[in-house]
Amino acid sequence: MNHARTSVATRPRASRPGATAGRATAGRGTVRRATALAAVAAALLAGCAAQADSGADDGGPDVDPAVAPTSSSEPVDLASFAPVDNATWLGIQAAPEASAGQRIVVHAFVTRTYTATGGGTLQVRVTSAQPASEVEGTVAVLRGSPDVLGAAQIGSVLRVHAEVAGAYAGPTGGAAKIPELTVLAAEDVGPYDLSADVTVGEVSRGSGRLLVPVTVRNSSDAVLTYRVDLVATSADGTVQQSGARPEFASLAPGSSASMDVRLEPASADAVLSIAAVTRTLPDAAP
Repeated sequence: MNHARTSVATRPRASRPGATAGRATAGRGTVRRATALAAVAAALLAGCAAQADSGADDGGPDVDPAVAPTSSSEPVDLASFAPVDNATWLGIQAAPEASAGQRIVVHAFVTRTYTATGGGTLQVRVTSAQPASEVEGTVAVLRGSPDVLGAAQIGSVLRVHAEVAGAYAGPTGGAAKIPELTVLAAEDVGPYDLSADVTVGEVSRGSGRLLVPVTVRNSSDAVLTYRVDLVATSADGTVQQSGARPEFASLAPGSSASMDVRLEPASADAVLSIAAVTRTLPDAAP
């Protein structure tokens, strides 16, 4: 049995809980989940639209940036805020008005900022665990003093201590409501490094192909689907010989799944690398 060289790019790893056995299915999802929340209010106050920084349209509301939060010098007891799991956050998402007053700790992937408030208003995707991308979360609006939220940029991942203010319906109201959170403290923790969730075993070659054992562990506390982009290149790195994208569908929180992935054609001295790792909600398209 010949062994191909393996090159896996890694970044600093974030520690996550251990894993239990699970199963995966190979293939590619084709059903794109329509966002559960319709966009509310299409118009902002005159002149305010120009104050929004460019950001991806993720189906969230038109936020009224004219309502600027005020800075408070009162000390905040962070011990009164409790981290919530995914099920608890989804309950808040479903009934934000009934959840008003809850003090929580969550993660927020920033999708839009508003300069009219000095950065004190953000449109985000919220998750309980540290996300790798915005597609893992659900839409919410953060408000806080500019000294707390002003440094956030599109793509920032914040760990926030926040109080549920109720439901935000846009400057002109609307039937579709999403959580509005008042942020008292925020830390930029960056996106989660998904390379920490993927392990590649000993690579073997037979009949002009590579056989690659891959194991994925869901480090989040939500059910997620993982996809791993594998590439086989020539020894000098100049020619891509083949590629594969195994899918590990609907992994339960903390569970692991393994499969043998075939890449062909591939030479005896082919170099294997992980080009990318992504994860999404189970019914989202790749």
